[in-house]
Amino acid sequence: MVSGKNACTYPNCMNNSKSHGLCWTHGKKCKLEGCNKTSLSQGLCWAHGGGKRCVVEGCSRTAYARNANRCDYHRNFPGSSGLDIGA
Repeated sequence: MVSGKNACTYPNCMNNSKSHGLCWTHGKKCKLEGCNKTSLSQGLCWAHGGGKRCVVEGCSRTAYARNANRCDYHRNFPGSSGLDIGA
């Protein structure tokens, strides 16, 4: 374990694991030809549509489940189902 988190399962790597037991360095790469960025979801990197986006219309920031699928900026905006995550 690294800093109380699970270590990457790649041999001799001490980075924290992010997905499927692997760190960003050793995880799967984007499935678009010529792209070497790490995939986030559906085999795509952020630039090619992987990862979750904020549900607030017009916002393309990273969304988090802890914020009801809103970005950190919009987490306490009206309509957040009473979600109040510190200020």
